[in-house]
Amino acid sequence: MSSPDFKDALRRSRVIAIVRGDFEVAQYLTIAQVLFEAGIPAVELTIEKPNALEAIARLSREGPDDLWIGAGTVRTGESARKALEVGARYLISPGFVRDVAEVALAASVPYLPGVLTPSEVETAVAAGLRTVKLFPAKPLGPAYLEALKAPLADVEFVPTGGIQPADARQFIEAGALAVGLGSSLTGVNADRVEIEERAGRLLESLRSGAASA
Repeated sequence: MSSPDFKDALRRSRVIAIVRGDFEVAQYLTIAQVLFEAGIPAVELTIEKPNALEAIARLSREGPDDLWIGAGTVRTGESARKALEVGARYLISPGFVRDVAEVALAASVPYLPGVLTPSEVETAVAAGLRTVKLFPAKPLGPAYLEALKAPLADVEFVPTGGIQPADARQFIEAGALAVGLGSSLTGVNADRVEIEERAGRLLESLRSGAASA
């Protein structure tokens, strides 16, 4: 169940930045800071990486109040609890995990499970969720999202998986609440200048699309 503040953050930037890499904690902090300063307040660290939980803990203590730091690739209730204990403000999974949903709902934090089919969306809705991750989104494209939303207009979608910055605007125009971008945005070497430039170009593209709509 997504909180209004989280949805507002996504509506402003239209992006969740996914940071997946074998980074040191200091590198995670730098990437999150660059993204936040560029105008992307929602940053997801995938917790299967060794230093991700420690980085989430540091960012939750030391980062800006408006930084939405989340835990990704959350696949069990136990990992969900650990992520929340260190300060994650939302949870994301590759697919729907009932144990994770129960932990998130009990803690009143947003949980975006991965879904692909109408039946999977309805499973998430029945569990009390109204914001989901469409995954993997790239192979089926914006037209699939648009068709999926037609009978499921009460559900918010965040397409993720293989999306390039050049694709993001098309997904937003097809009805996405936001898009999740990983290595195409954050790269694999934590280069500050490169991330800043990519984020700036992406956000400018999304802003120009909104202005022309």
